[in-house]
Amino acid sequence: MLVDFSVKNYLSFKETTTFSMIASSDKTLWDTNVIENAQDTGINLIKTAIIYGHNASGKSNLIKAMNFMADFVQNSTIINTDSAIKVNPFKIDPDCLNKPSEFDIR
Repeated sequence: MLVDFSVKNYLSFKETTTFSMIASSDKTLWDTNVIENAQDTGINLIKTAIIYGHNASGKSNLIKAMNFMADFVQNSTIINTDSAIKVNPFKIDPDCLNKPSEFDIR
């Protein structure tokens, strides 16, 4: 169950950006849209989410970041440690080209 996903220095994400499934304190439609105390964690999670925004606002890049991390984890046992990881850092700032990309999932 996804709680949140964060990405930094990948594609269009220079700074840390987090996609969160944690429910707000708004009780509107709470009974149909929230999983209370999900898996005994004490965290209330929303059941569904929508990613929307203007063109070129990062929607597709967020999905690409999630897919990159999922693929990296699934294939981590066959990755050649002698070769560089083919990651796409934030290219507008030259300083970011030499910094690692970061992914965090809970």
